[in-house]
Amino acid sequence: MDVKPLKMKAGHAHQMEATDTVGVANGGTGLATVAADTMLYASGLDTLATTPLTAAGRALLDDADAAAQRTTLGLGTAATSSTGDFAAASHAHASADIVSGQLALARGGTASDLSATGGTGQFLRQSSAGAAITVSAIAHADLGSGGGTGSKFLRDDMTWQTVSAGVTDHGALTGLGDDDHTQYALLLGRSGGQALIGGTASGDDLTLQSTSHATRGHIQVNDPIVISGSTADPASTVRYIGTNATSDRIQISAPSGGSVRIVNASAATPQLLVGSAGVAMGINGNPARALEVRSTSAQIRLSYDASNNSELSVSSGGDLTITASGGDVHVGSSTTLSVNTTSRNVGIGTSVESSSRLVLNYTLADNGSYRGAKFTMTNTAPTNTTNYNVVSLFTISGTSTVTGSSAALYVSATVNKSGGSYSSGSLSGARISAAQAGTTDINTMYGVYASGSISSSGGITTHTAIHAGAPVLLSTGVITNNYGVYIADQGDATQVTTAYALRIGTQTNSATKSWAIGSAATQDSFLAGALMIGATSAPARKLHVISTSAQARFGYDTSNYFEISLESTGLTAGTTKTTPGTVDKWIRIVSEDGTYYVPAYSSTTA
Repeated sequence: MDVKPLKMKAGHAHQMEATDTVGVANGGTGLATVAADTMLYASGLDTLATTPLTAAGRALLDDADAAAQRTTLGLGTAATSSTGDFAAASHAHASADIVSGQLALARGGTASDLSATGGTGQFLRQSSAGAAITVSAIAHADLGSGGGTGSKFLRDDMTWQTVSAGVTDHGALTGLGDDDHTQYALLLGRSGGQALIGGTASGDDLTLQSTSHATRGHIQVNDPIVISGSTADPASTVRYIGTNATSDRIQISAPSGGSVRIVNASAATPQLLVGSAGVAMGINGNPARALEVRSTSAQIRLSYDASNNSELSVSSGGDLTITASGGDVHVGSSTTLSVNTTSRNVGIGTSVESSSRLVLNYTLADNGSYRGAKFTMTNTAPTNTTNYNVVSLFTISGTSTVTGSSAALYVSATVNKSGGSYSSGSLSGARISAAQAGTTDINTMYGVYASGSISSSGGITTHTAIHAGAPVLLSTGVITNNYGVYIADQGDATQVTTAYALRIGTQTNSATKSWAIGSAATQDSFLAGALMIGATSAPARKLHVISTSAQARFGYDTSNYFEISLESTGLTAGTTKTTPGTVDKWIRIVSEDGTYYVPAYSSTTA
């Protein structure tokens, strides 16, 4: 249970529960139990805790003083000595430190006192293994037999050997060509080849140096260098630097399935690896292509000098970025494909123009069909529920004022011929075609579909889905026939059921006016064929109007006009009209000041 303050009256006997604890502030420990071999200590303010107390600890705690504790610990007198009384483990003893006894043979001594012995012509002697070293003169018997005066020397078998006269010139030596000492390099070559080994200890090196002079020369290798990882089978791990072929300057070769690696000692991945599949940089294994460079930053830099370069980098998503310090990226040449990475303008067939996002230029040959640009999109999905845009053009945004003309698609075709003829061909500023090339019917096809849109609160003063502008005349050339819009023959006797050169849909959704055709021009209009108004059947006359109400109105203005109306029974009956003779048919003329009837047909009078 939790520790709570306990209030008691003087002289009052309080009965404690078995699970009650009394806090430190009230004279208790705050602990419900205390285990054996533990002791109390203050772990915090008014908080007691227990810690183990072993028998060894209690034996040290019950000692009366420090001397008794040292006795308990078995330290002896060394515990009270100064550190200066002892030498360090690495201490080098001086000969003066040894004042008694003799050094044993195992410690490099003689195991005897030689201070009173020795003298001129005497040597150290040991009579047998393990015996003490003594000093005595060498007896003649110690030098073996055969000794005497003259040019003799004592051999290691304690016999004397007479010294031959010998030679004093190296050229007088015999047997030098026998190659009896294979431990030495033979500069003229050794049968079966020879090896130069630098050292015998781990990490030893072999150093070849051209000269001891401060101005060094070269170490010239006339034949290929074979670097082998196996002395038993060099061909299995052979690598070559240089070949016998005069066309190869340096060749590094690996055995079949192996690779050549150039590695920085501090790098885990090879800087250059030539494997069976190609060359890899930054890859610890065979590349996926003939050349593969892998890095999390720009992978390739091509430089003209230290300041002019272009970099190729692939992002984590697989996107390729070309960064040119000069700004332009050319493919083929500056007039084949050019991209300015700063302005993001593109020139195809020409250089980049600062005022044009994309410039296409194509020099035509004499014959053939050509397209400045061709865009193709193929949908292979079984069903199409997505809007596909082969060309999606720009959006103007921001807060700046636009005073010029903006075009989502600006197409211009220019003929610049100084000779020849262009009389039998045609030139199109823009030509757009939609083609049905399948066996499944298409419900609706648009050769050109033009529409504007509003997607925010901004309005449009004038919206024109298709605008045919006037030709821009910059020189003295003459246009014989200029058509704002020209619609060619739309019919075909076998494949087109109904043809409309121009068909205008129902216009009913505008707030004020819904006109099928509106012309602000005051010039004359020309119509070569007949015109039907109010029906889709062929007109019987040049002007044929069909309507169940007044068919025609002619006005001077909106208030001064007259109408021509034909009723369902033909011309209006004239039984109440004042007419000469018997009139069967009438023409009713309605004007702003009344209705007038004009006889149209009489059964007795033509």
